[in-house]
Amino acid sequence: MGDKKTLEQLTKETVEQGGVFAVLYFDMHAKEEENLKNIATDFVGRITKEPGVLYAQGEIEAPTKGSDEVYSTNAQVYVLTQTLTHLAGICMRFGPIGVELLKPEDRLTLSLGEVHDLLLLISQNSFEFSRFVMSRVAKKEDWENFIKAAEKRAEMGKRLRERKDDKEVSS
Repeated sequence: MGDKKTLEQLTKETVEQGGVFAVLYFDMHAKEEENLKNIATDFVGRITKEPGVLYAQGEIEAPTKGSDEVYSTNAQVYVLTQTLTHLAGICMRFGPIGVELLKPEDRLTLSLGEVHDLLLLISQNSFEFSRFVMSRVAKKEDWENFIKAAEKRAEMGKRLRERKDDKEVSS
């Protein structure tokens, strides 16, 4: 049978190395039923291409037409990621209405590096959201101040990374 692993084997090995297997729940809406089916299928396909995704499979319910003439559906996407940070990134980018961790079943152990990566991802997403909002609603002067602060933030981040790299080299 060669080197092909079953999903069960891949999941077990990945979870033992810090990965997670989860189901993400999404709702989707469109004016046309066929468009909704295409959107849902494309959506699941995009998740499979996200960084750290080892497996993703979606189950899409048949669309139903609401009283507002809009079609709606729900999708469950089973996803196996290398780390919790990868799963968190998917959640931040795609905004599921629900998340359920299936494996590990009782406890999740994170290395300090994984915690740092997760917190940095959260910080970056928060900043990106702030930048998006500021670009839409800020007065010119406020936007210019925000950009200056962002440049200072980038410089400070660079210095922190250099310090971290220096510590890792000397360890």
